[in-house]
Amino acid sequence: MYPGRHFNNYVKAVVTMDTAATGADQLFAVEASTVEVVSPAGTVKTEEKTAALVAEWKKKLDAALGGDIGFSKDGIDQESAEMAQWLTRSLKERFKTDVALLNRKGVRQSVPAGKITRATIYDAIPFDNQILVLKLSGAALIEQMANMQARAAGLTSKDGEFFDSAGKKIDPKKIYTVATTDYLYMGGDGFKLNGADANPTATKVSWQQALIDWTAGKKSSPAKPLDAMIVGK
Repeated sequence: MYPGRHFNNYVKAVVTMDTAATGADQLFAVEASTVEVVSPAGTVKTEEKTAALVAEWKKKLDAALGGDIGFSKDGIDQESAEMAQWLTRSLKERFKTDVALLNRKGVRQSVPAGKITRATIYDAIPFDNQILVLKLSGAALIEQMANMQARAAGLTSKDGEFFDSAGKKIDPKKIYTVATTDYLYMGGDGFKLNGADANPTATKVSWQQALIDWTAGKKSSPAKPLDAMIVGK
């Protein structure tokens, strides 16, 4: 039974058993149906037991993901340079690497203006990826930047050449430390990282937690919004 890719439905099964029988003969009938979860208000009656379960877990979720960790004056658009800078810079500084490398499609929604909570972070980047620290040659690093999905901090390009955060040209033979996700390391979105470093360092820190730590540490507020910090103003 399949509830749907986006969990817009759940599956309900009523199983009738013949307890006097033995083995497989006990199963008398199975009646399965799908129930809509996402629907216009009032069109589907909520089951009391299901509603109670949802309410209980929502309370736990709100407690775990609530609490302000920052403030955005204007919001951060999903496809913006500010979003890319926020995500990559936070990893670079959190793990003190030369470069941070992420993928554009890892971000699934914009951050609205106003208070930023832990839940805000999980809404924007919902995937359970762990952060790895790699050692890549300059040549391997430049190769990754040819991927249209690549977003990086600590690395800029000009006239077809790449430069580090100090403005020095990337040396193809030099080894650079790179923070990235295990998804990209294993070849996600066409990246080729596992062949460039066979023994990465596992930080055991999730992408979301790394971003939460960095954002909370900046102590942004309406008087000092995160937006300005991201672009270094």
